Amino acid sequence: MKSCYICMFLAITCALGCTNGDPVTPITPAIPITRTRITIHVLEKNTNNPIAGATVYMQKCTEPDLVVECLTYSTFSTLTTDSSGQVTVFSPPGVDRTIVEHQKYWTAESSGFGDFTLTPKCTLKASIKRVKAHLPSDVLNITIADPNCCWLRDYRIGLPIDTVVFLDAQGYTDNHVFWYINFLSTDTLHYLPPFYLIAFDTAKVDFEY
Repeated sequence: MKSCYICMFLAITCALGCTNGDPVTPITPAIPITRTRITIHVLEKNTNNPIAGATVYMQKCTEPDLVVECLTYSTFSTLTTDSSGQVTVFSPPGVDRTIVEHQKYWTAESSGFGDFTLTPKCTLKASIKRVKAHLPSDVLNITIADPNCCWLRDYRIGLPIDTVVFLDAQGYTDNHVFWYINFLSTDTLHYLPPFYLIAFDTAKVDFEY
């Protein structure tokens, strides 16, 4: 009888404590992830009117670079602003760049999150007339720029005799226009009067070269 009790004790001990030599790993409870609710506002320059239907691209860098920081971005989330010009997200990790686009506005971008102000797309209707002799290899260049920002557009027109061209411009902005032949220099640079456009208007300018 005594040997029977000993056998039972050994069997119970083995069942409770024997793990084939492997240590028992304690289970760590999962830590809940805190996500911040973020609202991005997309507004029109100057008026602060909300822009509905703008597309918001959230991107992360997939090819870092020491010089320009990033060579290639990948879009992982695409959203569209509502009637209030807003999109709401729960702060996803790794947002390196956000781009906002709308067919009637110039594209804007920013690193990370933030609100955006978009500038309306406008048009410059330029009537160009050639009045001087030029070499066949000469090229007329026209530049439209915002002196308060890095925005500009360069156009190589060729050597038109009498023509009308439509060029990009910015709304609610002092658009500065200058032209030159072949290469930009103080000798070839010619300024046209700047023009200010409201919303999506078209400005008209005539000049001879």
